[in-house]
Amino acid sequence: MDVPETLRLALADRYAIERELGQGGMATVYLAHDPRHERKVALKVLRPDLGAMLGPDRLYLTVSQYESDIWVANLRR
Repeated sequence: MDVPETLRLALADRYAIERELGQGGMATVYLAHDPRHERKVALKVLRPDLGAMLGPDRLYLTVSQYESDIWVANLRR
């Protein structure tokens, strides 16, 4: 699938999006290059209608909590 031009432009100062990796019911995942850290990254982009429904504060908190749970779980191993 092609990467939407609006997404490329919105993230152009931070990431170079290469291609879509996959999609599900809530989001699409893209392969991108992070030039600041010289590495490949996966960007998970929530569907616009879900992002609007959750709002930026709620979305950020949810993602942060999820990521911290993963980080803590990996430390315990």
